[in-house]
Amino acid sequence: MEDVTRWIVKGVDISIICAEYRASIIEKCKARTILNSDEELALSHVFLFQEEKLQGLREFFDNELWQCIFSEIRTQYSYIEIPECVFDLCATVVKVASKQQDPRQRRNKIKSYLKSYKTNGEFEEIMRDILYNLSDSYQNSFVKTNKIEGTHCHNYLDSVIKPFFPEGKKTTMDWANRTSESSAWIKKQFVPILLGSKPDFTIRTTNPRKSIELMFAEIKPPNARSNLVNEDLVVLGKMMRASLDKSLNDGVDIVICGLHVIGYIGRCYVIDLLYDGIYRLILIGEFRFPEDPTTWGTLMNCFQVMATVQDLVNKGATKYQNLIRKNTNQVTPTNLKFRKPMFSSPIKIHYDYS
Repeated sequence: MEDVTRWIVKGVDISIICAEYRASIIEKCKARTILNSDEELALSHVFLFQEEKLQGLREFFDNELWQCIFSEIRTQYSYIEIPECVFDLCATVVKVASKQQDPRQRRNKIKSYLKSYKTNGEFEEIMRDILYNLSDSYQNSFVKTNKIEGTHCHNYLDSVIKPFFPEGKKTTMDWANRTSESSAWIKKQFVPILLGSKPDFTIRTTNPRKSIELMFAEIKPPNARSNLVNEDLVVLGKMMRASLDKSLNDGVDIVICGLHVIGYIGRCYVIDLLYDGIYRLILIGEFRFPEDPTTWGTLMNCFQVMATVQDLVNKGATKYQNLIRKNTNQVTPTNLKFRKPMFSSPIKIHYDYS
C-alpha cells in the first residue's frame, strides 16, 4: 500500500531528499556557518522550489527528477484561463500609447478610450481598472521617486494589485503596519511576549469571529540591498507557513499565497503541506510590474499570474468561511499531523570571551 505521507515522484522518495538537505543545514549550524535565506527557511521545514534556481535544494536532484517534480507541480498549480479579449484590451491601449508623442495627449487618449470601453466580464473590468490606474499614477523618468518603499507601492503596485482584491464579502486587504495574526499566534508559542511580523500587505477573510490570512506581500523598492531582499523572503515564507498552520489548527486545509516584490519584479508563491514535514514553498510565477506606457506590455504576464493567485485566494476564502460558519463538528484535516516545529528566529549563541 502506498504511503501517502511521503512525496514520491517517479519512484524516488522526495521526502528523504528534503530531509537530507535539512540535515546538511543543521551541520552548518553546528559549524556556526551563516545561512542563506533558503537554508534558514528549510530549518523550519519550509523547502523552496524555484524551477530555474541552480543552488540550494536544487543541488540534491538530477536534471530529470527536478523536471519531473515541476511537471507535477504545474498540474497542481496551473494558470487559469484568461479570455483573449482581456489581452486584446491591453494590446490596444499599448498601441494607443505608442502612437502619441505628446505625454499629455497620450494620457488623455488612454483615459478617453478606457472610459468609453464596455467591459464583458470580471477579468476585462480588472484589466481596464489597472490600465486606468496606471495612466493616473504614471511618473515620467525625470521625476520618479521610488527609492522609498511607500512611494514605490503607491505609484506602481497599488495600481495593479488592488483591482484583483476589491473589498467584499469574502476578503479584505490590509496595508502596512498591521501585525499578522497568524505570525503572532505561532510566535507566542515560543515566547508569550513576542509580537507578530508586519507584512507590507495582507489579504484575509472578513469573518469577524474567526478569520485567516490568505496572502502576504513583502516589498522592496528598486536598489534595495540584497540582504534586505533575502530577509524579506524568509519573513514571507515563515508568515505563509504560520498562516497555513493556523488554518489547519482551525480545521481547514487551504493553500496560502505570497508575493515577493523586488523593485519592479514580482514573484508569486504558494505554500502547502501535502506530505509529512514538507512545507513546499513553490514559485508559481514571476513577472515585471509595468513602469510606464512603453512597458505596459509586461502587464499581460503580470495579469496571468495575479489572476491565478486571485483564484487561489478566493477558493481559500470560500472554503475557510464555509467550514467555519457551519458551527458543526469539523473533520480534522488529514495533514494536521504533518506539521513540524518552526524556528521563530535565529537561535542566539552565547560566546565565552574569557
